[in-house]
Amino acid sequence: MTAHRHTLRWIGGKKGATCQEMLVALNDYIDGTLDPAICKELGRHLRQCRPCRLVVNTIRKTITLYRHDGTRLLPPSFQSRLHAAARNAWRKTRR
Repeated sequence: MTAHRHTLRWIGGKKGATCQEMLVALNDYIDGTLDPAICKELGRHLRQCRPCRLVVNTIRKTITLYRHDGTRLLPPSFQSRLHAAARNAWRKTRR
């Protein structure tokens, strides 16, 4: 059992699960590896919280697209620009 799963045995309260609890459990929730009682509580939260529902749906769609789309190569000119932008951004954070 991971630290998250151990901590999440006690999510929710009088008002139910919070957005913070949802975010902490997000990976395990999407993977379907959480305790069913916790999943049920997070499901209640998602029915009432549009921002969390959008996050979960976006992640699920991204995973689905990634799994079914295969590898794509970027055009060399785009690769060069992307690498240059990443190097520049990294240099700015090092200052």
